[in-house]
Amino acid sequence: MLTARDDDIDQVMGLDGGADDYITKPVSPRVLMARLKALLRRDTPAPATSDEIGELRFGELLIKPAARSVVLANADVELTTAEFDLLLFLAERAGSVVTRDDIMQGLRGLEFDGLDRAIDARISRLRRKLGAVEYIKTVRAQGYLFAKN
Repeated sequence: MLTARDDDIDQVMGLDGGADDYITKPVSPRVLMARLKALLRRDTPAPATSDEIGELRFGELLIKPAARSVVLANADVELTTAEFDLLLFLAERAGSVVTRDDIMQGLRGLEFDGLDRAIDARISRLRRKLGAVEYIKTVRAQGYLFAKN
């Protein structure tokens, strides 16, 4: 949370409200970037569906985080780094609706401004590359849901 409010009670309310960090303005760009990088280094929650070596399997879809590769019906799926990161982010939260703000916070450490369509474009490319099977569903006015097929 980046804000100009620096009272103790504001900080407590922000952190109790779910913020991972509370930064008051003005803040040096270097300090802000260092804090964002520190947040991104934190471990992500364990995936809901995984096997013993950290791979995620959903029907014919296999996601290998360590190798940063995706296999669908025994064929490799070529993804950009951003597409892979988004797919992994959604797959780790399979069965839960993920908002665009959650995605922006999780992948970029930024707040969704309501205008950026990069996530929607990546979702579209992922759907095209994953073929006819609908793994990623749009939940109107809420976000995206990775189905556990």
